[in-house]
Amino acid sequence: MSRSPDDVHPPMAQEAVFVLWTTVAAVLLMVATVLVIWLAAVPWGPIVCAAISSPAPHCIFENRVGTGAVVTVVVVAVGLATASASILRRRGHRLGVRVGLVLLAILLFIAYPVVAWSPGFPLAGAGAHGQSAQADPAGRWVSEDGGEAYLLVTAVGRLEGFDGCNGFSGSWSRSDAGGLIVFDDTVMSLMMCDGVDDWLTRGRFAVSEDDRLRILDESHTTIGTLVRD
Repeated sequence: MSRSPDDVHPPMAQEAVFVLWTTVAAVLLMVATVLVIWLAAVPWGPIVCAAISSPAPHCIFENRVGTGAVVTVVVVAVGLATASASILRRRGHRLGVRVGLVLLAILLFIAYPVVAWSPGFPLAGAGAHGQSAQADPAGRWVSEDGGEAYLLVTAVGRLEGFDGCNGFSGSWSRSDAGGLIVFDDTVMSLMMCDGVDDWLTRGRFAVSEDDRLRILDESHTTIGTLVRD
């Protein structure tokens, strides 16, 4: 009595289906987690950061970049290992593949809180708030494009500046979060000027990096850069 090919090779067909769906699942979970990290956790961070006047380390964008990079490496490594184990079909691969898929599912759910809320660290050369952020900010800083905007920072904790239309003054202090410079008690004039970009007066924090001073707004996003005069 003859048997059909389906009767002779059912394990092979089942194995092919297992390889297909586990490989696709591993890739989808890996891609989805990477998207959560770089489209949500790193750029947004915790929503509460916008209400914190002296930001915590996880409120600093560059710190979240460092954490995001590490978590991304872990996610990609687990994803590729799981997909490879499924495709190569080595002995005992089914258990390894299942474990890999479980890990990828867990990483998908914890990626956002881990990247957004852990203290994090800056990557070297990424404009970090590390050693270069500790440079002395005292001095006169001017616009990179040669405009009228300037900021004068004194060694005794006072500051004053001009954005091309309005003048402002106040005090500054160091934050415990990565050496951020925090602008305190600033007051400014309220002149109306056409064609003037008032980005400098929107600054709430700064990072001193040798001969450059990056200005950050209340959400800790860089809005401009001044250079030492």
